[in-house]
Amino acid sequence: MYETKTAHVEAILIMDTRSVRAGLRNQDLAGNWSRLYKANQLYLDLSLKVERGSAVLMGQVIEAKPLESRPTDAKPEPVESTLKGQARLKTLSDTVAAQVDLDESGGFRLDLPRGVTHHLEVRLSGLTVRISDLTA
Repeated sequence: MYETKTAHVEAILIMDTRSVRAGLRNQDLAGNWSRLYKANQLYLDLSLKVERGSAVLMGQVIEAKPLESRPTDAKPEPVESTLKGQARLKTLSDTVAAQVDLDESGGFRLDLPRGVTHHLEVRLSGLTVRISDLTA
């Protein structure tokens, strides 16, 4: 059996809401954050929501596509994601802790255990994007 080669890319953080001063944020939102990562021609939009002692990591993979020129009166066409793949949470020992398929819009939702550091891997056809050191 042949193994297919997969490129591995570490995503680069380009935006993080935790840089907002704590005094400007609502106390109920402590621990919640949103981040935007870039890897090749992909963006990963992640949000962590902490409620009643549990944490949920929600994400969406967005393909960066060039804008096409079209007449200004043209109706926008529906956007369908061509991204098919999986999102995985892995422990520091590289064990898969949770895994889900991306939905039709490239989105996913994973429970993130509190106080434990994980890595996120988004596996697409021929590409694995990794985000290190996620902790709720």
